[in-house]
This record gives sequence, C-alpha cells and structure tokens, in this order.
Amino acid sequence: VAPVFRFKEWFAQGGGVDDVAAQCAKSLGALLQRPDSSLALQLFRRVGLCLRVLEHLTYLHKPSQQHLIQHPVSSAVAEAFSSTRAGGGDGDCDSVVVAESAPRGEAEVTMVTVLTQALLRVDSLLASLGQPEQCRGGEFLRAALNVLTNLTNDNPSGCASMFRCGGTRTVAWLLHRCVGGMRGGRAARRDDPAHGGKDLLNRLLCLLINLVEHDADNRSTLADMHLGSRRDGESMLAILGWIFVQHGEMRVQSRQRRVKDELSLSDIEAKEAEGEDTIVQAYTALLLTCLVAHVPKHIAELTRLLPAGGINLLCVTVSNFLRFSGHVGMVSVQSQEMLLGQLKLLQQAVDK
Repeated sequence: VAPVFRFKEWFAQGGGVDDVAAQCAKSLGALLQRPDSSLALQLFRRVGLCLRVLEHLTYLHKPSQQHLIQHPVSSAVAEAFSSTRAGGGDGDCDSVVVAESAPRGEAEVTMVTVLTQALLRVDSLLASLGQPEQCRGGEFLRAALNVLTNLTNDNPSGCASMFRCGGTRTVAWLLHRCVGGMRGGRAARRDDPAHGGKDLLNRLLCLLINLVEHDADNRSTLADMHLGSRRDGESMLAILGWIFVQHGEMRVQSRQRRVKDELSLSDIEAKEAEGEDTIVQAYTALLLTCLVAHVPKHIAELTRLLPAGGINLLCVTVSNFLRFSGHVGMVSVQSQEMLLGQLKLLQQAVDK
C-alpha cells in the first residue's frame, strides 16, 4: 500500500492530477457541445480513460482528492458548459435541475462542478445516441459517480463543494429518473447497456450516503427535497421509502424462486438478484437513517410512508449491514458509531 500512496503523492505534486483533469474537462466540453459529431465515441473513450485514472488516484488518498476538488477548469471549458443545457424546454425537469445546479458563490468553476453537470447532461443525451455511444455514455455515468464518491468519502470539503454547485440535487434527480424507469415496468438490470440498472442505482445511493453522512447542509436539503415536475413533485423520503420496500419484496421473491432439490441456472440468477436487492435495500436503509434520525417530523413522515413495522425493519437492516461491515472494514469506526447512535434514536421514536 505504501508504494501506491507514494506514487499518488508524487503524481499529484508533479501536476499529473491537474493534467488528467484538464484533459477530461476539455474532452467533456467538446462532447457536450457536439454530441452528434463523428468524434463523440472517441471523446467518450478519452473521458472514460481520464476518469479511470482519476478514480484510482483519488481512492482513499486525501491529497489527491483535495487536489482534484480545488482544480479550476479553463475559461473555455467553463464557457462550453454554460452554453449547453439538458432538457427540452422551460418546463422540463432536467432544465430546472441544471438551473439550480449552477455554481452558487464560487469564484471559479471547478472539476466537481464539471462532473456534476456532465452527469445530468450525458444522462439526458443517452436516448438520442447510437448503441456504441450509449454504452460509452453509461460507462461515463458510472465512472464519474465513482470519482465523486471518492471525493466525498469522509471528506467535508468534497461534500461542501458538491453542495455549492447543486450536486446533491443533481444526484437525487438521477436517482429519481432511475427509479422512474423501474416504476414504469422496466426492471433495473445489471446488463442494461446505458444505465447499468441496479448497479447505477447502488452507485447513486452510495454517493448520496457520503454527501449526507457528515454534512448538515446536504442532509437537510435532501430530506426536504421534492422531485418531479413543477406541478406535482414527490418527496425524496417517499422515493427512498418505495425503493426500500420494493427491493425487500424483490429479495423475498428471488429467494422463493430458487429450487431446493438441485442447482439450476434459474437458481444462480435468483441468488444473484437476491444479493443485488439486498445491497440496494441496505444502502437505502443507511441513507434513510442518516436523513431522518435527528428530525422528529422526518421520522413521523417516514413512519407514515412505510408499511406497518417498516421502521423496525429499517433498523434491523442497518444493524445487519453494520455487523457485516465490521468484519470486512467497509465502514469507518466514526461512521459506525454515528449510525449506531442514529439507530438508537429511531428505535426510541418507535417505542414511544
């Protein structure tokens, strides 16, 4: 591990992080200005390579994270992003999010701003792209989410930077779109070439957990958020409550589909689906716990949204996750202690 960290340190100090970030931002700006050009596939590949490098450099390495968080993009790239927008009109939900995702009070556009806005804009382009570009676009979404997850992992400045550029709302809106497809009858599948199905859903949930875990601004913003059209939005707590219940039911159904007498392909598929739904349900439970534990009105609202016994099931799910993560070191000691305290508050509310 030490040689890897020394290399990351050397690479950042030598300007490597800045060079890769600049190339990534420049290619993204060109792509979003001309997504229908013959160069789109080549630009997607270049951006993907840059993001994979940035993902490895920022994984569990605070100096590289800080370097990327503070990296300002060139004025030309900033102009490219300001001249493009997602959505189809003034009433379009994507347009509303882009407007609210514009930098607030920042003197310069940073790489965090670029990645946050590019997430939404690439997502809105996927349906209009050819199959190769759709696959590359889906890879971009997942890679960009991985980088932003690294930047916000126990990192207050990363979470604050995401809040300032409207990133919390953008990630929440992508989650809303992902869930909307599932509600519309399109199952979230891992082999979805563009969106990645449950895989993308888990990445979005993981990033939102990072954003709200230790950041009060992100936490209150997400807990009070309503998503959808201007006329009839849906609360984030209702969306997350639906995910929690739905994937719990899907997990049970997958378990029931498995044949007891002999191992078959359907048994393997059912076991894999059960594992995916378990992860989705656990991440959703963690996120809901962070959002509602300290606010009685949010606990009351979640209790109303979930079926009878839902809060108890939520607490059991989080407890099981913490027990498992304690064996594999997935969650820091600080986060474990915080979640245990939040669980205690939830259980006290239920017992009243």
